[in-house]
Amino acid sequence: MTHFEGEHWLLPQLRRLSKIKPGAFDEVVTHLREFHPGLYEELCLMAVEHGDLEASECAVCLATDVSSLAVRLEIYRSDTGNDENAIMIESDENGVASLVGSRIFVWEIVREYRRLGSLTALKEAYAALTEGELRAALRYAERHETEIENKIRAYEDRFARRNI
Repeated sequence: MTHFEGEHWLLPQLRRLSKIKPGAFDEVVTHLREFHPGLYEELCLMAVEHGDLEASECAVCLATDVSSLAVRLEIYRSDTGNDENAIMIESDENGVASLVGSRIFVWEIVREYRRLGSLTALKEAYAALTEGELRAALRYAERHETEIENKIRAYEDRFARRNI
């Protein structure tokens, strides 16, 4: 049993603690920042990646400037390529990869990215998704090229048969 499985109760309690006893919650965060600075930084960067924290807020949390933070974010993104996908990508019962919680298929994002030609345009097309989610989908597709190509081809073949 992993710690997360055995301690699934902990996250809701931390949320409650932050509301009921903000001082005690601040102590937990201070402990994390002081005694586990690497983990604290990773959580901050992850929050930016998932759209839960603005880059300027993260820079304050990490006592750095936004330009230095941009470098740290790029390092984080390259270092967590595989780990990030484990958090953000799941496969359904048919083995089709999608973003966790959205049911948007990775192959759809890749197809749209190819059509639009840029991450900026993709972010506009999928405004409800964070840049981190979109990047995770594109990274997943790079590592599972055959799977994604087959899904796109199957969709396009099915679409072409309907228009005959």
